[in-house]
Formats: sequence, structure tokens, C-alpha cells
Amino acid sequence: MLSNLLRRVAQRSPQAVAITFGETAHTYRELDDLANRLAGSLMDLGLAKGDWVALYLYNCPETVVCYHACFKGRRAGRDPPSAVIKPSEG
Repeated sequence: MLSNLLRRVAQRSPQAVAITFGETAHTYRELDDLANRLAGSLMDLGLAKGDWVALYLYNCPETVVCYHACFKGRRAGRDPPSAVIKPSEG
């Protein structure tokens, strides 16, 4: 599963750059930590296995964090991410 891949890479290469956005770089460890925190918060709010989560975000680091958080522990589903990146989002 995709969220497990993020966890494994974060363990193997925690300081490797996972994504860049503008002039900001985020490591695999940072992304995994943020996704874990968000996943915990979603579960605290009552998100359960099989629930759907709608993300309405620009293509940005927060989108990646939210995407992985939704799948942590196979707790919820999400529609596939948009493959279209608008020039204003890059």
C-alpha cells in the first residue's frame, strides 16, 4: 500500500528529499510524521474504515500529507489524485 511505502522509505532514508514546492523541501521523515499526526487526528474525530474523505486542495505538500494520512492503517478511501497541475500551482 502507498502509505506503507512512505513509511518504509522514511525509515530507510529519513533525510532524503521527498518533495519540493517552490523553495521549500520536505523529507520523507517530515511527510510521514505529518501524515501520522493527521491520521491520528482524523481517527480521533471518528473517521472509520470505509469512510470517504474529500480533499479539495491545490497540488501542494499538504495534499500529499492528506493523501497519505487518509490511507494510514487503511482507515479510509479517497478519490484518485488529480494528475493535472496548473501553472499557478507549480
